[in-house]
Amino acid sequence: MSDPHRTPTFDRRLAELAGSAAAVARPESPAAVRLRARRRTVRRRVGTGALAVAVLGAVVAGGVLRQSVRDDVPPAVTPSPVAPSSSTPTPASESPSPTASAPSSKSPAGTVAARPPGTPDSTPGRCRMANLTVTLGSQDSASGHRSVAVVFRNSGSTTCRLTGYPGVDAVGGDGRTLAHAERTPRGYLGGVAQGARPSAVTLRPGGVASALVEASGFRADGASCTAYARLVVTPPDDVRSVRLRWDTDSCSDLEVHPVVAGATGRSG
Repeated sequence: MSDPHRTPTFDRRLAELAGSAAAVARPESPAAVRLRARRRTVRRRVGTGALAVAVLGAVVAGGVLRQSVRDDVPPAVTPSPVAPSSSTPTPASESPSPTASAPSSKSPAGTVAARPPGTPDSTPGRCRMANLTVTLGSQDSASGHRSVAVVFRNSGSTTCRLTGYPGVDAVGGDGRTLAHAERTPRGYLGGVAQGARPSAVTLRPGGVASALVEASGFRADGASCTAYARLVVTPPDDVRSVRLRWDTDSCSDLEVHPVVAGATGRSG
């Protein structure tokens, strides 16, 4: 017997609720379970991939940012020294250095180059016995004093010079040495000017210089003395000597004065 208060709409709604309850109570098939599990797995993988892409993008962005910051500051690079090559040719447009092209005044060994021919020697060498002729010149006497000029002539072919005192010894007739001449600037009969010092005398070939030799014909104590027979003369700064005969009665107080220009042995 039907209920007079039920309507068709109510019956239809009641049927839908009954179907829904039946569907909920019905167990889910294994295929549906597997399908739902696959969908969840796909969603997880998609989410994980999106997260990885986001992280990778952040890393790449950070690297680009750091690289851009580094690009703003150029790296400090220490240049390595480059040795100049000796084989590099000089460009044609470059002219040689004036210093390099100037002629050197020295030889490769570093010594002064040879003097050009005809240039006089400003410092002639010393006169030696090998290029000198030594003789006795003029003689003089006064108040018991005797003197003779020893003359030095340059018999060589080059200019030379004499400076200072010659060596003079007196020898007796028997060859014995009787006295060594004392070196004094001037004596009783001459020598250099008062207060003057010995100076160099330059002798060109054929030129002469001289030194005055003095002695006394007596002894100051009045005793007898042996007369000198010869003079042994050694040029200044030399070791070779020459013997010259001196015929006089001189026997004491032997002296020699410095070399001066000329043949008299006197300069004042």
